[in-house]
Amino acid sequence: MSVHSGLRLLRTLAVALLGALLLLPLAIVPLDHRLVVVDGASMAPTYQVGDVILVGPADQDFEVGAVVTARGVGGLYTHRIVDVTEEDGQPVATTRGDANAYDDAAPLHPENVEGTVRFHTSQPWAGLIGITQSMPGRITLAALIAIVLLLPIRDREATTATLRNR
Repeated sequence: MSVHSGLRLLRTLAVALLGALLLLPLAIVPLDHRLVVVDGASMAPTYQVGDVILVGPADQDFEVGAVVTARGVGGLYTHRIVDVTEEDGQPVATTRGDANAYDDAAPLHPENVEGTVRFHTSQPWAGLIGITQSMPGRITLAALIAIVLLLPIRDREATTATLRNR
C-alpha cells in the first residue's frame, strides 16, 4: 500500500468516525425516547452530574422504585418514586432524589410525568453523547467532517514524477 492510499484510507476512516458521532443520537435513541444530561446532584450516587439518561415513555402505573423524569415548577427533574397513594381515584406518587434526606414537597401526578428512565451512562461516554446533543457540538463535528474531506491528499511519487518530466 502506498502512502497515498494509506492517507486516503485514513481520511475515509476519519470521516466515517466523525459522521458516526454526528449520527449517534439518531442511531441510539428511539423516536419516543430522549436523552437528558443530568445537571444536579439530587440523584447521587445513582446518577452523577454530567451523566446521560435515556428517558422513555412513562409506565402506565406508578411503581415504587421507578425513576421518573417529571415537570416541576423549576423545570424537569428526575427522582425516584418512594410511595404511591390515591387521590380522587387517581394514583399520586411521592418522589425523592436518592441523595435527598426528605421527600419532594409536591406530590407527582401522572400528567406531570415526562417519562421513565430506561438507561444511563457515565463518563467518558456521557460526555461524548452530550457533545453530540448540543448544537455547537454538532456544528463542530460537521465542520471537522468538511475539513477532513477538503484536505488535499497528494501522491508524492506522482508529484515527483511530474516535476521530473518538466
